[in-house]
Order: sequence, then structure tokens, then C-alpha cells
Amino acid sequence: MSDHHLPRYHVRPPVGYVNDPNGPVHFGGRWHLFFQYVYDTPRRGAVVWGHASSADLAMWELHRPAISPDPSGPDRNGCWSGNTVAVGNELVAFYSGSRSGAPYQSVVSARSVDGGFSFGPAVHVVEDPAPAERIDEFRDPFVWEEDGSWSMLVGAGSRTVGPSARLYRSRDLVRWDHVGSYAAMPSDPEVGDVWECPQLLTFGERDVLLVASYRFEGGHTPVVLALTGSRVDGQLKPDRIARLDHGPNFYAASVQRDGGLLWGWITEGRDSEWANETDWSGLISLPRTTQLTEEGRLATYPVESLVSLRSAELPVDGDQISVPAQFEVEATLSRGAGLTLRCSDDEHLDLTVDWDTGAVTIDRTHASRDPRAHRDTHTFTDEEIVTSGTLTLRWFVDSSVTELFTSTGHSATTRFYPTTPPPWTLTTTGPIEVKVWSLTS
Repeated sequence: MSDHHLPRYHVRPPVGYVNDPNGPVHFGGRWHLFFQYVYDTPRRGAVVWGHASSADLAMWELHRPAISPDPSGPDRNGCWSGNTVAVGNELVAFYSGSRSGAPYQSVVSARSVDGGFSFGPAVHVVEDPAPAERIDEFRDPFVWEEDGSWSMLVGAGSRTVGPSARLYRSRDLVRWDHVGSYAAMPSDPEVGDVWECPQLLTFGERDVLLVASYRFEGGHTPVVLALTGSRVDGQLKPDRIARLDHGPNFYAASVQRDGGLLWGWITEGRDSEWANETDWSGLISLPRTTQLTEEGRLATYPVESLVSLRSAELPVDGDQISVPAQFEVEATLSRGAGLTLRCSDDEHLDLTVDWDTGAVTIDRTHASRDPRAHRDTHTFTDEEIVTSGTLTLRWFVDSSVTELFTSTGHSATTRFYPTTPPPWTLTTTGPIEVKVWSLTS
């Protein structure tokens, strides 16, 4: 029987466990996107780098995994998160190599001479932290070229010092020197204990450091932080810290620096036992463009080519619109308006606006009858709503995932699992201008 919760136009294999996107790069006329992948959802196997490529960032082709553990190598128990850089006719991947019993996930590199479809053996290229540094977690390299040399950030955390992004430099991508911390903070419930998946975007004289917040007690949080600031003596001095995505299911962002593009891991919003039963978990977000606003906020938007997924514009006659499991909404809401995705009489996902404060709320409290589905509300504030009296948005729905984007660059990613299969009904209330398209799978 078909699983109506399985997303159709987001990147993921049909079965297995997907998490962090890795190393997006434009090479050989195509965008290549790698991601953490385990062949079975209970994760009995080792982590490999899954691989997808696209000519337009909208339609993706899945390939065989590009990197797998070497039984005798420094990644023998798993090829974990990292990124890629293009050097001439080669792609060089940097990632965390897992070895059972080792104190850290060591930073390794591997080279591809066939355009990213396969990589050679892993080589350990960065020394693990010394015991005197009191580093408890160390992983997820991010490499970029700047001013004629190479730089690398590695996420770290210490129970005594706090989270940090450690900075390394190299002339040849082989020998790396630790030059200090690019950014560091004391542990705090808001910033976490460990910074996973550090990523760096630069806008003129301003840097934006993206980090995934991880706690020693409880593991990863559903939070990616954007730290905006200027470099002083090679270190980031952030003057703004904000959440990148306001939903409960977006983590481990990965960027393509030269294109200003961004992806994230869309986590599950249901109990793991349910995901194990269906043997699929996680997916990769839609690709997003990035801009830095005047106030220093990193704004994100869906890439323009996603309009090519539109297969038909759906008729809008009154306040009830019949929709399939894959659709997109463009809407402008005015004071008093709202949107509800109604899947049955008692299953609905609600979008509401507080027009006096500019607060936008996504409520999945009643989105599923199944008690294994997560139930909560998530709110973010868009100040433009108070000024203009309107909210303009694009809302992508793909079976059990929604990605909401406002015209000011706020985003919110949410999972929901109605027991009732489509077609569903999109219900509008109040003054609203709306267009709806079904999207190709």
C-alpha cells in the first residue's frame, strides 16, 4: 500500500535514514548534493555519503553513494558530515571519519576524479585536539578558499569552555595548522554546548556563521543559529544571533558559498518506532537562496527554478480548495486572514497571524490522530506585518512536510502526519489573495 506520508519532490532515497546535507557544489555543469545516509532506518549499517545531482536545482537524480567506509581506513565506522571544494578537475571532500573507540571523529579528506560520483581512499589530514585543550566533541569540517589560501572550520564543544568553531589554515589542502577559534561562546541553553556543522557565508565585510546547536544532555536541538558580525584579527565578533529557520524540523544547514545557496536536514516529527516501521526517515530541504538584510538577519528564499515543479494551477472558487499531497501556495493575507490545511474533520494544520504583533504561528496540535505524531505550535515574528498590515508567503507541501517562506525571508519547516490520505482541503479565512499549484513528483 502506498505511504501517503512519503515526500515525493524532496531529495531522499525511497528507503533508509537520511540526515545532514553535505558539500553542495556546482561542478561539470550540474549541482551535486551529498548527504548522510544509512541503508536502513534503524541504522544498523554505517553512514555513507548519498549523492544526488541536478541541472536546475528543481529536478534531482539520485546516484549510488559517493563515499563509503574503508574497512582499514580512518573512516572505517562511518563517513560523517563535511563539505567539498573544486580544485581543477577534481573534487576534494573533507568529512568526519568515524572509528570505534577513537576520542573524536577525525577530519579526513578524499578526492574524486570522476566529477563526484566516487571518491578515493580517505586520508587523515588534521590532528585531533590535544588532551590539554579539554575538547569533548570535534567534528564536521567546512573548507573554503580565500585570499590565495585555504581555511577550515571544525565544530567543537567543551564541558568546561563551551561551543566553538575551530579555525585551521592550509596552502595545499594537505597540511593544516590550527590558528585558534574563529568563534566561541560559553555554554548556554540558547547557543548549546557543541556547534555542529559550522558553515560560513560572506556578504562584503560581513560574515554569517551558521552552527547547529547540540547539547551534551539530550543531543541535537531543532535549532540552526546564524551569527552575524565582522572579523577582528581573524575572529568573528558577532553583533546579531538569530535562528535561521523557525520550524521544529530543520537542522544541520549546508551551504554552497560561491552561490549563496543553502540546504538543511528535515528531521522527523514522529516517534522513531513509526519511522522504523516504514523504513524511511529524514529528507533534504528545498534549496534556498540567501541574502543579508540591513539589520544583519540572514534571509532565505526558495530558488526561482522551483516554479518548474508546477504541473497545474488548481481552481480557487470560494474558501475551499481541493489539493493533492504535493502542492504550492502563493498568498497575500490581510488583517483577519488565515490558512488551514484540513485533512479530515478532526485533522488539520493551521497557520494564523497576530496582526498587532506580527507573530505567525504554525499549529500542528491537531494535525494527526496518531499519538506517535508530534503535536505543538511554533511562532515567529515578522515585523513587516505590523508595518504593512499584510503577510505575503509561499508555502510548499510535500506529503508530510511543509516549508513556509515569507516575502521578508523568514522560513519555517514543519512535519505533520495526517492519517487521512489526500485529497485534502485548503481552507482560507478572511481577506486573502491566493494561487495554488499541484507539484510534480
